[in-house]
Amino acid sequence: MQILRSDRHSRVRPRALVAALLLTFVSSLVGSAAPAAPAAGPVVRLSGPDRVAVGEPITVSLSLDGAQDVGGYEAMLLFDTGSARFAGFDRRANGLGRDGRGTDTLGPVELPEGVGFGLYSCPVSDCASGEGERTDDGPSGKVSLGTISLTPSRGGLLQLALANLVVVDTDGDPIAVTAPPSIVVEVAGSDRPIAAPAAPYNAGVSGAADPITDTDITGDGQVTDTDARLVGLDWSLARFRSDPCDAALAPSDATGDGCVDVADLVAVSADLTEDEGGGGFAPAAVATVFVSTFVVTSTGDQQDAAINGTCATATGTCTLRAAVQEANAGAGADLITFNIPGTGVREIALGSQISFTDSAGVTIDGYTQPGSSVNTDPLASNAVIRIAITGPGDDVEVPGFFISTPNNLIRGLAMYELWRKIWLAGPNAAFNVVSGNFIGTDPAGDYQSDG
Repeated sequence: MQILRSDRHSRVRPRALVAALLLTFVSSLVGSAAPAAPAAGPVVRLSGPDRVAVGEPITVSLSLDGAQDVGGYEAMLLFDTGSARFAGFDRRANGLGRDGRGTDTLGPVELPEGVGFGLYSCPVSDCASGEGERTDDGPSGKVSLGTISLTPSRGGLLQLALANLVVVDTDGDPIAVTAPPSIVVEVAGSDRPIAAPAAPYNAGVSGAADPITDTDITGDGQVTDTDARLVGLDWSLARFRSDPCDAALAPSDATGDGCVDVADLVAVSADLTEDEGGGGFAPAAVATVFVSTFVVTSTGDQQDAAINGTCATATGTCTLRAAVQEANAGAGADLITFNIPGTGVREIALGSQISFTDSAGVTIDGYTQPGSSVNTDPLASNAVIRIAITGPGDDVEVPGFFISTPNNLIRGLAMYELWRKIWLAGPNAAFNVVSGNFIGTDPAGDYQSDG
């Protein structure tokens, strides 16, 4: 990996011998993109400031020259996270949407080696509502891809390297690009080398276009923003786990290449259902009248045996997961109550997240479990909670509830030992109510969660 320094820093002093050895290929201004012979085909450019003080923001710009029909990209910026911290990803100036296409972000996902991020576009101006004139072609020529901000915490020659760069067109097919070398930003006038670490994973997109397998991730007969949100969730989980090709995330692999990447997001977004509002939701109030009521009778985590209006696993019981699957598939707002046999707290251990995809809304009422009662004290909680939702631990990347739709109500649950207990994702996740729950602790209030 090449590290660039200004000629005015090329004089080797004894205290900088290690830096001189590390910075063998000296050729350009510190923090500037490397001068090179013109590349054939599209080129991604990375640029940043020459030098900053400790605590002064480093703004790194990413752009693409010479590409056609750009639909999205993903990358990872590698840097020593002990010497600088991630401060934000700004997509407002990105060029993916300049011709009328809507855009949304991937990540950012912070890891010990840096930050993973990206953008994808959809063929209408508002990906969430599906509204706007359809624009199937992406931008060409020079395209801004956004900026990353870092805040340095100590002096040195901070190397910033781009890895796992994937660029795709508006069909999700890969675009071959020339990736930039690393850049170096001098922090606080120090010449101590701060090398970027190696990438923790390899991008999984294939080198050739793959046949699109299925972009209707929810299986509801249409492709909406909800489908894209579910793929985006798995994209993030794959990066947190440093495994884009995790077989457990296969349902989000729309392109069928064995991995979850930006190509899947763009492929799903390209198929937004036309003349259906594209999945846009009109948030109302949380329902008080329900089309169906499903009663959870088991602490298991099995899936529904068949989507047919009846909550029943293969063993005939109704689990919380099966109840939500039925509620997602049905028309109108639905209610989920509890009547699990036994006394005391009934614990439901999740192996993966439960996703809410019904735009009419789902109400989960844990206070319907026998022995439960709502809080009646205005000063201190005297609520009695008898339903606990747990997972494999606070530091294992398993969310509890993933909600990308409006009008849902969650009450009367204790949620703990889960990485993210309730994850509200995207602009459609509006008009939701989370009330009367113990988040991050057990029903007795004794467990202290790390997250």
